[in-house]
Amino acid sequence: METRELKEALKKKIDNANDDVLLEILNLFNNEENEVDNWDKNASPALKEALQKSIEQAERGEVIPHEEVMREIRAKYELRKKDAANPPQAIKDLLAIAQKQAKNGQTRSNNEVKKLINDKYGFQL
Repeated sequence: METRELKEALKKKIDNANDDVLLEILNLFNNEENEVDNWDKNASPALKEALQKSIEQAERGEVIPHEEVMREIRAKYELRKKDAANPPQAIKDLLAIAQKQAKNGQTRSNNEVKKLINDKYGFQL
């Protein structure tokens, strides 16, 4: 459903809603606005401290470039850049099958899937 259709459906629901439902909807919107505007007031002291530390590190230039982080991740998980960016069609097909199986409650561990892909297709994840 597109945004326009969503808005029309919401307008119809509001037009047909009783007072209790309207108050509930209004409260939902108000709570959402407060959560967005005041997220820091509800944050734990540990989170606030970690964010402040991160800001100070960034201001001192103590940051890691994106490419370096990606190199570390690829090395850690044995990803090859070209493989990760453009998997062969067989891998895409296998992933589609896995997604269908997951919807039906059939699951495999990440390691099982990685091994299957590596053994069957020689594609390292």
